[in-house]
Amino acid sequence: MDAVEKRLTHRARLERLQDMLTHMPQVHCPLREYFTDTMYAREVTIPAGTTVVGAVHKVQNLMTLSAGRVIIATEDGPLELEAPHTRIMEPGCKNAVSTLTQAVWTNYYATTERDPDKLCRLLTEAEPEELLGHPQNLQLVRSGPAPEGTP
Repeated sequence: MDAVEKRLTHRARLERLQDMLTHMPQVHCPLREYFTDTMYAREVTIPAGTTVVGAVHKVQNLMTLSAGRVIIATEDGPLELEAPHTRIMEPGCKNAVSTLTQAVWTNYYATTERDPDKLCRLLTEAEPEELLGHPQNLQLVRSGPAPEGTP
């Protein structure tokens, strides 16, 4: 199996997982966004025992696991990561992460854009409402408001 075929097979598996997860009770994952003149950072805190499927990245970016332990589903099989850990995420990459402990996952993108909907379309193959943080996000709609006292 060549690299392109491997990536497409991996992506199809994760899309099936993502579809199954949307029918399960949803978990609140607080999102924080940071901006500099030339960078956008998207940080999410994921509770222990949670599985999250990310969007397909359009651009190369840096990812940092700054807290916790996770298992990430990669094209080459499962990989356990423990904070602190930083890696390069390549264009076309789609991941699923299962947290072994509470984890903090951040992606860093080189951009000057500030509009959340434009950022989504610029950086991922997703629509804005598919991502955490959007008011019409399926996770938010299904799980209701965040627990009191959470960001």
